[in-house]
Amino acid sequence: MDVYTRCASGVRQNNGQTTWQVSGDRILNVNVFCYEKGEDNDRFEMLNDAIKEAASHVHRAVHQSQEHFEDLCPKTPSDFHTLFRYPPKKAIEMATSQDVLEAAVDIVDSLAKSTVQLNTVGGIEALSAEELKYLSEETGCMAYRHENETKTAMGPCFKAGDIRANEIPTLTSLHVLMVREHNRIATALASINPHWDGETLYQETKKIVGALFQHITFAEYLPSIASKRALDKVGPYTGYKPDVDASVSNVFATVALRCGHAFIAPVIARLDSDFEPIPEGNLMLQHGFFQPWRIIEQGGIDPIIRGVFAVGAKDLNSEELVSSALTEHLFETSDRMSLDLEAMDIQRGRDHGLPSYTKWLEFCGFAKVTKFRHLRKRIKNQKVLMKFRKLYRHPDNIDAFIGALVEDPIGGAVMGPVNECLLTMQFIRARDGDRFWYENPGVFTSSQLLELKKSSLARVICDNTDIDELPINVFRRADMSSFKKCQDLPEIDLEKWRRDETDKEEPKMKCPEDIVFKIPPSLTKKEWTISWAEPYVVDNVDDSVTVVSTCRSGDAFPEGVTKVTYSATDSSGNCATCSFSVVVTS
Repeated sequence: MDVYTRCASGVRQNNGQTTWQVSGDRILNVNVFCYEKGEDNDRFEMLNDAIKEAASHVHRAVHQSQEHFEDLCPKTPSDFHTLFRYPPKKAIEMATSQDVLEAAVDIVDSLAKSTVQLNTVGGIEALSAEELKYLSEETGCMAYRHENETKTAMGPCFKAGDIRANEIPTLTSLHVLMVREHNRIATALASINPHWDGETLYQETKKIVGALFQHITFAEYLPSIASKRALDKVGPYTGYKPDVDASVSNVFATVALRCGHAFIAPVIARLDSDFEPIPEGNLMLQHGFFQPWRIIEQGGIDPIIRGVFAVGAKDLNSEELVSSALTEHLFETSDRMSLDLEAMDIQRGRDHGLPSYTKWLEFCGFAKVTKFRHLRKRIKNQKVLMKFRKLYRHPDNIDAFIGALVEDPIGGAVMGPVNECLLTMQFIRARDGDRFWYENPGVFTSSQLLELKKSSLARVICDNTDIDELPINVFRRADMSSFKKCQDLPEIDLEKWRRDETDKEEPKMKCPEDIVFKIPPSLTKKEWTISWAEPYVVDNVDDSVTVVSTCRSGDAFPEGVTKVTYSATDSSGNCATCSFSVVVTS
C-alpha cells in the first residue's frame, strides 16, 4: 500500500518513488506527492514531519522484527507456524504502510491541538482545502466543503473501538445509538444512586448495556433470521456450562458471520418523520463508505435508522448474491481503487484453511455430496450449479463461503441450512459458555432480570432518537399501519438498581462443610459429579441477593482438592463470601 508524502530532502528518490529499506530488502514504498513551493509551504511541514516521524518509527519496528526473526532461525514449517501464530513482542510491532498512516494522523492531531487554539477536533479546521485532501487520503475519512463554499472542514471519524465503525452510515448510526443508550442509563443511575462514584456508574451501566445486547440478539434478532427448527435447537437458557467453549469459531468468523454481506442494500434509505426521503435524498451505498460527515451534516442518525426498519434489507438473490456496490465500488470514496468484498470473503476462507463447503454439509449432519447433482435440492438455481461445475470441477472444491451463501433458505430462515447450522451452534456456545450471561443466576437480581426482559431495540431507538413511531420488532419488515407509538412500548424501570446508601451491613451467609468423596476401588473415572445444598443467605434489607460461585453443585470434580467460593452481594453493594473444599480421594 502506497503512502502519500511530500518531496523532502534526505530521502532517496527514484522515478517519483521513495523506498524505505531494511538490510537491503524493500519493505515499504512511499509514493511521493510533490507540492510546489510557495508561501504556504510551511503549512505542509507539520503533515510532512508527522509522516516522516511515523515512517521512521515503522522503519525501526520492521528492523527490530527482522533481527528477531533471523535470531530465531525458523527451519521447518512448524517453526514458521509457531512464529506467526505466537509472534514475539517485537514482531507484534512490525508495521505496514497502514501503520504509517495511523501514526502520522496521531502526530498531526497532537501537533494541531498544540498549535491551534480552536475548539475543534484536533484543530483540523485550521487546515486548507489542499491540506484536507492530503490528510483525508491518509485517514480514510473524506474532506468535504460546506455548500456555501465559505468554510472548509474535515468530517471527523467517530471514535470507537475499531475505525470500521465509520465504514457505512448505518453501522455508524448503530454505534451512536448504543453510546447514547449507555449515557442515558448512566445519567439515570447517577440520579437514582447519587452516592455512586464514576467507576461504579460506568461498570453498572456497561453491565446493563451488555445484557441489552444479549437479550435483543436472542429474543428479537435470532427469531427473525432463523427457522423454527434452529430455534428449537437453541432452546431456552438452562444455565452456565463451564465445559462449553464460548470463543468464536474460525468457520463462524469467516463464513456464517459474513453471510450478512448478502443482505446489505445498494441504497441507504434516509427518511424523514413522514417516512419520505430527506432533502438530501437517499444515499447510494458506494457514496457512503467512510463518510461520517454525512451523518453530521445531513440529518443525523434518525433518517438512517428510519430507513433501516422501514425499507428493510436486500433479499437473498443467487443471481446477485452481494450488491455491486460491495463487489465493484467498495471503499472507492476513501481509497484510490475499489475492492471486491465477495472475492475477499472467498479468499479469507482459503487463507484460514477452511475445509470445503461439502465438508461443512457433513459436519452439520447432512448427507455426503460426491456429485454436483446431489446439490440440486439445496441449490435450485441451475445457472449457479452450472457455474460451480465449470469453476470447481468437483463439489469438494467449492469454497465454504460461496457454497453456503447460494443455498436456498428453508423453514422460514433468511439463510441456507449450512449457514444457519454454523450460526446457531455459535450462538448456543456464546450463551452457554458465558459465566456472565445476563440470565445466569446471580448476575442480576430477579427483579432486575424481569426489567431487562422488557427491553427491545425499538425501545432503545425511542429513548435515544426523535423517532416516535416504529415496529415492535425492528428486525422484521412490517407494514406502516402496524407501527406502534413509543409510549406504547415497555420501558425498563431502572429503580430496580437503586441501592440504599445507609445499608452498610453485609448479607449473612453460611457455606456447607468440606465435602470428602472417596473413589470406589472398582471405578477409574477421571472426574466425579459432586452435589451439595446451596449456601444459606439472608440480608437485613434486600430480598434478592446476588449469589455467584466459582463452582456449582452438580459440577464434575477431578481427583484432589478443589476450593469452592461463594459470594453474596446485596443491592447496596455489600458483599459477603464463604468457602469450602471438595476433596476427591482414592
